[in-house]
Amino acid sequence: MISKFIVRKIWELVELCADQRRHCRRVSMDDFRNALDSWQIDRNEAYAALRELERENYLLTMTRGEGDEITDIVITPKSFRCNHCRLVVSSRLDWKDHMPACRRQQAKMRRLGLIA
Repeated sequence: MISKFIVRKIWELVELCADQRRHCRRVSMDDFRNALDSWQIDRNEAYAALRELERENYLLTMTRGEGDEITDIVITPKSFRCNHCRLVVSSRLDWKDHMPACRRQQAKMRRLGLIA
């Protein structure tokens, strides 16, 4: 189990190394790796923290090759608009938690004639 301290520090590094590009934020991998080296954080420990952040829907990682080397990191938006009901939904929450509100909103939209 990875410590919460390391996960928080990795999240801090990810945010510091991110550039805004359209709707998403991409992490400069060169800056991120240099920061890991300067803070003397082991790559395996950093990758475990990134997987934990990915499990919590904070970011997405792309891997390649042997050892699952992380080649790209994208920070997910904090919220998004649901395509089905048009409500703003937190991307940090489980999708199942949104489903009851989504169904109610869709039923309301059908009654108003906004969707078929």
